[in-house]
Amino acid sequence: MEFRNISIFYRLLFWFIGISVVIAVVSGVIYYSFSTTIIRESMEKQLNNILQSSVSYFDRGYTDHIEGDLKLLEAMPILDNMLTAGRDSMYMYKSDVEKLFLDISRYHSDIYLSLSFIDHKGVEKIKVEGNKRIKKYGTIHQYAHGDVCDRHISLLYERLKRGNPGDIMFEGPFFEKDRYVFVVAVNKREPEIGGFGGMILFHVDLSGYLTYISEVSIFGRNLIWLLDKNNNIIFSPSNSIFSPALVQSFLEGRKTEESEGRKTEESERFLKDETFIGSAAQSLLKVLIYIPPDVFSSQMKSAVRLTFLVTSLMILIAALIAYIISKQLTTPITTLVNASLSIGKGDFNVKVPVLSGGEMGLLSKTFNSMTDNLQKTTVSRDYMDNIIRSIIDTLIVINEKGKIKTVNEATNKLLGYRGDELIDKPLDLVLASEDLFDLREGEFCKIIAKGNIDNEEKVYLSKTGRKIPVLFSASGIIDARGDVLGIVCIARDISELKQAAETLRESEERARAITETASESIILMDNNGCISYWNPASEKIFGYTSQEIIGKYLHSLIVPQRYYGLYKKGFENFKQTGQGEVVGKLMELSAVRKNGAEFPIELSVSAIYLKGTWHAIGMVRDVTELKQARVERIKAEEVSQIIEVMEDGVGIATPELSLKDVNISWTGIFGYDEKSEVVGKSIADFIVKEERDKFIERVGNIFEERRSSRPYNYRSVNKEGKEFPTQISISVRKNDRGAPEEIVCVLRDISVIKEMEEEARVKEINMLAISKLATLGEVATGIAHEINQPLAYISGFIQNLEIAFDENSVNPEKVKEKLKRAYKQAGRITDIIQHLRTFGRKDQIGAAKDEIGIEDILDNTLLIMGERIRLNNINLIRKIEEGLPVLTVNANQLEQVFINLFQNSIDALKEIKAAEIKVTIYSDNGMVITEFIDNGEGMKKEVANKIFEPFYTTKEVGKGTGLGLSIVYGIIKEHNGTIHCESELNRGTSFTIKIPI
Repeated sequence: MEFRNISIFYRLLFWFIGISVVIAVVSGVIYYSFSTTIIRESMEKQLNNILQSSVSYFDRGYTDHIEGDLKLLEAMPILDNMLTAGRDSMYMYKSDVEKLFLDISRYHSDIYLSLSFIDHKGVEKIKVEGNKRIKKYGTIHQYAHGDVCDRHISLLYERLKRGNPGDIMFEGPFFEKDRYVFVVAVNKREPEIGGFGGMILFHVDLSGYLTYISEVSIFGRNLIWLLDKNNNIIFSPSNSIFSPALVQSFLEGRKTEESEGRKTEESERFLKDETFIGSAAQSLLKVLIYIPPDVFSSQMKSAVRLTFLVTSLMILIAALIAYIISKQLTTPITTLVNASLSIGKGDFNVKVPVLSGGEMGLLSKTFNSMTDNLQKTTVSRDYMDNIIRSIIDTLIVINEKGKIKTVNEATNKLLGYRGDELIDKPLDLVLASEDLFDLREGEFCKIIAKGNIDNEEKVYLSKTGRKIPVLFSASGIIDARGDVLGIVCIARDISELKQAAETLRESEERARAITETASESIILMDNNGCISYWNPASEKIFGYTSQEIIGKYLHSLIVPQRYYGLYKKGFENFKQTGQGEVVGKLMELSAVRKNGAEFPIELSVSAIYLKGTWHAIGMVRDVTELKQARVERIKAEEVSQIIEVMEDGVGIATPELSLKDVNISWTGIFGYDEKSEVVGKSIADFIVKEERDKFIERVGNIFEERRSSRPYNYRSVNKEGKEFPTQISISVRKNDRGAPEEIVCVLRDISVIKEMEEEARVKEINMLAISKLATLGEVATGIAHEINQPLAYISGFIQNLEIAFDENSVNPEKVKEKLKRAYKQAGRITDIIQHLRTFGRKDQIGAAKDEIGIEDILDNTLLIMGERIRLNNINLIRKIEEGLPVLTVNANQLEQVFINLFQNSIDALKEIKAAEIKVTIYSDNGMVITEFIDNGEGMKKEVANKIFEPFYTTKEVGKGTGLGLSIVYGIIKEHNGTIHCESELNRGTSFTIKIPI
């Protein structure tokens, strides 16, 4: 029998049964796939939540505290004060900084092992461990050669040194003393010139986090692995079937069968997240969760059983429905199906003829009416559906029984549901019980009567049970008759807003605690220059209560009147730019208290931008006592340090000369090792016996007269009994009443000075001898001519006498007269040679001075220089005052002075036609004055100012040593005289010598 000949009943029956079976099987497969996906996603979501909770636990327990504490310490002005303070005040600031470090260490003692600060030179300045200050400081060089922790600290220091101020970096984790730790530090800005000023270092214990990880249970098992940034395993589950090699292969992207030698099942999963710390978001730890196949399969068993039951039930129900429909429906149903197909194609004008009465007739009429209504409402309904889908807030519609009828996609996304999972579910599945309103029948009218629920804070429950704070609104759905059909609920997720508010609240509480307990005055000034915050320390320092000063103009109350104009001018610039002379600096200024008294302060000002305007935060410290103590301490320390570092020995003694204290130089001068060996001895014990009585008598007179003595030279004796020369000064220290109280003895070992004086004297004599030899060499030509002239006369006389004897024409009278002349010429030669011998000999140390006239010295000089002056065609003019007093001088040395001056004049007159040297000698005001004036080429002023310097010469190379005038200056100085040079280029030179009578 052909299929088309089968009645519609059987045809429908066969088709419905077949379709129902297929639909049931497909639905089962889809349901199984969907269940598998849901279970897998649920598991992964649950595991991801656990993973995120593990990372969040680290962030809350470690990262937030560490970064917050580091940034707080880095920004604290008290640390800047320590870095910029002088040596005297640094220790005071250091104590405050150590206290701050100890407070932080105690507050987070569960994570911080130690806190320290290492300055820009690599020297550890502060270190605390728990409740203890550590006084044994190290250096970066020592850390670099220490244990594993110290070496990591050294590496961290070098990295921060190359970074920027405010950078937070870490090293680790690493295993140290049976536990895992890491070190983290911040780059401390150098407060005065910027750049690297050191690092604030935290030594952090990871034991608490490892304990937490080990206690995390996932489906009754521990499945968490913990690795460092280099993928080294720090923690692994004790019951894991996976080896470390498989974990490494996953992290490196290799297939698991390559590392395990087995096929990896599709259900196996790895979930990974990381913890970060530092300004560069550096990864510290990697948290890894492994989901083994058996965990997944155990969750899927129930899904398989439920799928089988649901599929079987669907097949039975489908067969039953197919039978009923096939039995009941005939032609009318076919007509309705065809009409439905037309409507499905968009033809809303189709009409179904009423072919029978009863239910089918009613159905036909209803169907026709429905097509009419559908044609009218389709457009508006699509429009509303689009609006509902586009709403970003969650939308839930519940019926009068409290069942959910409609949800939008935003609701599913927020709560973790899919599709129609929430449809027909009670509202208490979504809304927390404490926020659930009464949905019993008959209660809707009461809810609407009270008014809609508008933006109330309530709690939604996600599919996983997570509580989500929302801003909730609800209103009733009322039909045309006024009946309540349901409630529309709209909610907005405010989790992030709540978290931000909580973070802000904690930050405000922390800031309030710091400012309220700070010892420094903290003042907030608004853009109008008025005070908007005034902490308790400000009340104590300035005398104003917060009620008295809040809202008042700051500069008119606490700034000295004389600076008011400058402050007002600078404030106008600050209002516009947030910049100013005091912004970002630590300055010492003056302020005014409520009672009008001025006092010194340290001021640090920072600018903040709030609500479009610039505000200022000032930190003020009253440094009145600090400055006073600093001055007194500096004075005392300066005196003590000066005395202690003096090379001279300093002793403090009683009026009876018993030593009470000495400096280290005193013990060194006398050969003692300790001060205790000297204290108690008499000062007189250190003087040789021959001079001791005279010393005691002199000290007694000084003490009685309450004065200080000039230095006296004594022979002292050291611990070994060896004598040596000393110079001693005595002064009297008086008490507050002006009465003499102690003797202060300052003693200097002058052994080296005496030796140096002796050596200098020897060198001076040697230089003088060398200069004399140089002078003799330069005047040798003139001396030879001076000697040749009398020799020529004597030689001529002898030759004439010989001729007279040969001719027997000797006249005895003439011979006798000429013999006298020849004898006189021989005497002249003898005088010149004798004087050359005297002039050329080397002076002895301490050579005695003779009484001689200055004119005689000039005459002796001309015995050597006269002929050279004549040979150079120089006119010598002598102008000497009669009756000049006799001088007590070293004639030989003064003759050297005159020779040097004549030589310089001769050299300066070589190119001058009418050359002239004028020597003038006279006395005036207890001085004998000698002037040498020539009309030579002269010198520039800058040259004349240097001619007495050793080795300075204006002569050509090889024609002068530069020592002549330097020696001249030394000789005149030794005779307590002066020598002065005046010269003008092309106008001549004059030397003026003054020697006391």
